[in-house]
Amino acid sequence: MSKIKTLQGKDESSKLLYYDVNSGNAELKETGKKFLENYFDPLEDIDAGNVVIVSGVTASLETLAYAVADRGEYIIVPSPFYFRIEKDVKERAEVNVLSVPLQYKDDSLPSECIFSSEMLEEAFQNAKKEGKIVKAILLSSPNNPSGDVFSREQLLDILQFAYRNKLHVISNEIYALSVFNLEVKFTSILSVPHPDPNMVHVTWGCSKDLGLAGYKFAIQYTRNPKVLAYCLSSAVFTTVSSIVGFRLKEILNDTDWLNNVFLPTKHCRMLERYNKICTLLKDHGVKVHNSAATMFIWIDLTELLPEQTFEAEDALFLKFLAEKVFIQPGYQVFNKTPGMFRMVFTLDEDINEEGVKRMLNVLKSSPRYPHPRGNSTSY
Repeated sequence: MSKIKTLQGKDESSKLLYYDVNSGNAELKETGKKFLENYFDPLEDIDAGNVVIVSGVTASLETLAYAVADRGEYIIVPSPFYFRIEKDVKERAEVNVLSVPLQYKDDSLPSECIFSSEMLEEAFQNAKKEGKIVKAILLSSPNNPSGDVFSREQLLDILQFAYRNKLHVISNEIYALSVFNLEVKFTSILSVPHPDPNMVHVTWGCSKDLGLAGYKFAIQYTRNPKVLAYCLSSAVFTTVSSIVGFRLKEILNDTDWLNNVFLPTKHCRMLERYNKICTLLKDHGVKVHNSAATMFIWIDLTELLPEQTFEAEDALFLKFLAEKVFIQPGYQVFNKTPGMFRMVFTLDEDINEEGVKRMLNVLKSSPRYPHPRGNSTSY
């Protein structure tokens, strides 16, 4: 909040009281261009004319769904995925999601999820047999809820598949600056070669990486003239407020503060908190997925379910809710098997600690609860 307070003390031009360019003024688009060049390592220079400023990633994904697909058509999305994504493309654009589950190696290290062109090919061909028209692949890397990060090799494989089948690729990179595991490198799709860059569209928002969810601000980038034209024409419905644009311009242009103060402090705090909570959970016999990014711990409570059904998963979820703890069940984020739960670990420390205590108290009532390795129920 200290950075926001310094901005509140700045003289704000009276121009902020009037209408501005719906898709972002020239200064704001130039800021978006420099931000993408500084943090997304693009292969080619970013053209500010291809930047569209929109009111959040939800608005961006909906706009792109309208642009690349028609009503009733499909977009492939690796699962699990953030529940809003289906709503973003379906509620108004009426585009459907074709879920393709991620796979994992046993005891895999962070980011070693499996999502290959072979998996995409199988899903794509099955969809064709069922008369479904697939127009795009929508990736979220880092992934919410699992915290997995696609490697450069995986992105190359996906892009080649998309090119062979004339599919658009939409890359939601909203957690690009939230990789806290130092052994894992975030790779933007902008940094990966593609035979047809016009088929790649990228979006990033400030809500997660900067902790500014209330600002509703996102950067959208496409080199496709038709997609860009549609996004510009619909920007009247996704305009960012002038005051938000002014403040984000100041924040994103302050690379010295971002690189030397905010991001190092954030990553250090995230890693420390993640390790503390994971250690506590493991000491009490709770399995966790090895995540590398985002603000979530992907908890595996499969063995504590009385039966392997989503009904049993939902019953456990309701028990958590009864203790006023919201830990999102896997079925809500389209996980293919029951027993996985998503927990936020970046709340105030006392809130996180109390939430974990309440969760463990619920789990201890299960006859399947294992004997803990440790004795502590606190940090």
